Amino acid sequence: MWWLACTGPEPRPRPGEPDSGAHSAELESAPVVHSATPRSTGTPTHSATTVPFTGDTGPDPCALAPPPPGQEVFVQVSVSSEEFAFDAAGNWYGVVEGQGLFRQTLGGAPELRIPYASAEAAGLRFHPDGNTLALADESAGLIALFDLAAGTVTTGLAGLPSPNSITYDAAGDLWVGSYGRLLRLRAGEVTPEVIADLPYTDLDGLTMSPDDQRLWFNGDETGDVWAVDLDPARDVVSVEVQFTVPLYYTQLDGMTTDTCGNLYLLFTDGRLWRHRLDGSLEELLGSQFSYASAVGFGSGLGGWQRDVLYVQDRGSGLYGVPIGLEGRPEPHLP
Repeated sequence: MWWLACTGPEPRPRPGEPDSGAHSAELESAPVVHSATPRSTGTPTHSATTVPFTGDTGPDPCALAPPPPGQEVFVQVSVSSEEFAFDAAGNWYGVVEGQGLFRQTLGGAPELRIPYASAEAAGLRFHPDGNTLALADESAGLIALFDLAAGTVTTGLAGLPSPNSITYDAAGDLWVGSYGRLLRLRAGEVTPEVIADLPYTDLDGLTMSPDDQRLWFNGDETGDVWAVDLDPARDVVSVEVQFTVPLYYTQLDGMTTDTCGNLYLLFTDGRLWRHRLDGSLEELLGSQFSYASAVGFGSGLGGWQRDVLYVQDRGSGLYGVPIGLEGRPEPHLP
């Protein structure tokens, strides 16, 4: 069993506050002015569903309706975690810095699942096996692997420059976005390959396209959104900036895709944008949260709806936004 010794948690800076740690890429340049509006409390009550596409008849499920303003609903998850993930048993998982990995059912009480002392826990993603949960430990410069069946944690990769975001593809390859470098650890290998060197850029928001032929990531302080295109053998074809968004004194953070390939971008002030397949951008939510850090579709299990986009705000909790499209199929989910 492997444990990380730590002298105590060091909270991440809120937007506008200086970072006292060594990772200067987390700085915000000015305070963010929020325009929060009242929301209802309790579990989501919306019932949006994706209409099956029958080929010649019926509506196309990828035909997007206008964004549904003001329909976000507070979901009672009290754990302050930068990232989150859903398992195949209907549970939400998050990591509290300095304490460990927590599990919670929708509307239930949080349970400490595996103790782990990290001062800065970032990305959190399930391996396709559904039992291993990988954590990007930014402060320790490593990827921790939680074995849910055994209740243990081991080191997957070490010596990384501030790993901030991770994701798995369906083949079990682990992608790691760190400070200035994008890495891939192929399934069964022990040494990662360098996919891109981007000095002085904090890489965030790693997410795969529905067909696993494209990896999206962003530069959280630059507003650049990159794509890594792969061939059928999963070799890299290109790494290019696809578009750039204005930041307005905030940062980009989490991203995810839906089953049609649309990309969702979350800003730390709570703005949520959608990048459509035709290249257009639309705003789904305006600036309203204290520190929004993660976004992902529900699992369809335990009440977490597949066509609801969940937004993690470290200052207040979890919010659900009905989208009407389901998320990209996650390899570990049925």
